[in-house]
Amino acid sequence: KLISSYTRDELITKLEGTGLPFAPIGRPQDMFDDPHLNNGDGLEETILPDGTATKLPALPIAMGGKRPSQSFTMPEPGADVHETLAALGYDDKTIEDLLSTDAVG
Repeated sequence: KLISSYTRDELITKLEGTGLPFAPIGRPQDMFDDPHLNNGDGLEETILPDGTATKLPALPIAMGGKRPSQSFTMPEPGADVHETLAALGYDDKTIEDLLSTDAVG
């Protein structure tokens, strides 16, 4: 109720200078042009499976004064399913059975 009593511009004015991280983003696509996100560690380079380079939001946490990097190339969907299932304790036969029945992929 409190926040809804302010206009967008009034909230921005109140938040600026408080030290509280915020970004006045109305739609997800707005983040790519946001100065706050682009002038710091707010967006990180990511390569999509089709080779397209883009930026995605970084994790909004810091440890020891540093933000963990998540910059990476995204794998094709299912590319690491065998390794993931093995890490969860499934044996090779069970994994092959799951893959052959399209239960996972």
